[in-house]
Amino acid sequence: MNNLDFFGFSRVDISKLLGVNLFDSQAAHEYAIRQGISDWMLPFTSRTNLTLKEVAYLILSIKPYSNLDRDSTDVLNNYVDSLWDSVDNNELKSTNIIVDDSYGQESRVNCTLIKNEVEQWILKNKFNWPLPIHQDDNFEIDYRLTNKVESSNTNLQEDVFFLNGHHSRGLDLISIVLKQFWSTYDPGERGTSPKSSDIVNFLKENHGCSDAFAKSIDSVLRPDELKSGGRK
Repeated sequence: MNNLDFFGFSRVDISKLLGVNLFDSQAAHEYAIRQGISDWMLPFTSRTNLTLKEVAYLILSIKPYSNLDRDSTDVLNNYVDSLWDSVDNNELKSTNIIVDDSYGQESRVNCTLIKNEVEQWILKNKFNWPLPIHQDDNFEIDYRLTNKVESSNTNLQEDVFFLNGHHSRGLDLISIVLKQFWSTYDPGERGTSPKSSDIVNFLKENHGCSDAFAKSIDSVLRPDELKSGGRK
């Protein structure tokens, strides 16, 4: 059993949040991620290309071309604009550009993007992505969560992430939160868990995290049994 699993942390949730593989192999990582996604998402896991609008919907974890309310449509359009900006600046290669000139002025409607490029763009910009992100088979991530455990209890004393040189702000923040807030957590004593509000406020005030990102970090590190009726 992986040390994260033992203490109740979800490797699937952490992997999805950070876009990194915390499993023993790429196959195990993709299988685990697939178990947690909706049925409508499964066909997208085998795709080589995606349309720009499909990508925008997927960032929102919404089935492509679903009817949206006004607020969600505004958010969707902002991601569409961001994707076109990346196409124009050669960050993403596009083909099959569809143009609409029904109003007497040409405007781009959609195009085809390379899925692997989209995934790297997602990681670079730290956007949400509900699908497993494929990594080159030659890139092996050696994940080790080391802990110094006192013989008298099972409390985590030290947690460090090693990912074969892979480094990100998200990993740093997770390591900081684990050491500062979860080092005295005992799975057998519910009252030893830190409060969500303390973690969220700490990340926002000391590390400049947005409210949504701070809550995401707290959520993925909080064991499932604490998420209902846990300490607020």
